This record gives sequence, C-alpha cells and structure tokens, in this order.
Amino acid sequence: MTREEYNELRARAHEQMLDDYKWMLDQESGIREWRCPKRWIIEFVHDVSDYVMVRSSGEEDVGDEWHDDFLRPIPLQKLYRQFFQKSCIPPPNHPDKALSKLRGMEQRNSIYPDSITRFYMEQLQKNPPCRIIELLIMEGGES
Repeated sequence: MTREEYNELRARAHEQMLDDYKWMLDQESGIREWRCPKRWIIEFVHDVSDYVMVRSSGEEDVGDEWHDDFLRPIPLQKLYRQFFQKSCIPPPNHPDKALSKLRGMEQRNSIYPDSITRFYMEQLQKNPPCRIIELLIMEGGES
C-alpha cells in the first residue's frame, strides 16, 4: 500500500468513525455490551474529537453540532459523557489516564495507527460499507 493509499484509507476510517459517533447518539439509550476494551471506546471518542478539530480548523463558518453557541469546540469531557450515557455505562472519570495507558501499550507493541483507527481501517478494507461500530457492540440480551 502506498503512502497516499494509506492516508486515504485512514481519512475514510476517521470519517466513518465520525458517522458512527453521530449514529450512536441517534440510537435509543440502552445497555450494550462491547466486544472491545473500554479503552478502545475512550480512544474512539478522543479520535472523533481530534478529527473534528482538524476538519473544522480553517473553516470560517463552524456552526455545527461540534461547536457551542459561541463557536467554541465542545469539550472532550462532554463528548465522552454523551457517548457513554447513550451506552448506559458510566463515563470515565479520567479518560486521559486510560488513553495514556493504551497509547503506551500500543507503542510497546508497535501498533500504528492507534488500535481503534487500525480496526476501522481493516474493516473498511475487508467489509462492504457498513456501520463498523455495530461490529463492536453486543445488544443487551446477546451473548
């Protein structure tokens, strides 16, 4: 895979993550079991926040759901709270610590890009277009 193809795939993965975040907020609240570690979910929300900031930098009109009435970016803690409340699991008290532990493990194991982005990139390569986040969720009654 060339560098250009890699960058394109990573950009598509981040765009899909953003779409999945929005989709998740539109779903009914309910208990969900995740097929991935909670740190991946923390990383997912963090990556969505980073992607939105990069995407909206340089734009003059940033009036969207990612900015408040004063056109300031929505705080990361609020994004965590929204996402975790929809999943009916308590939001992390210190997501930065969990994220730091995950990033340390990823560096030790030479995982690049981060785990959740890598998962999305792999799924985009082998699956037809779908809601990738659904692959990470088991609805309340499933085993």
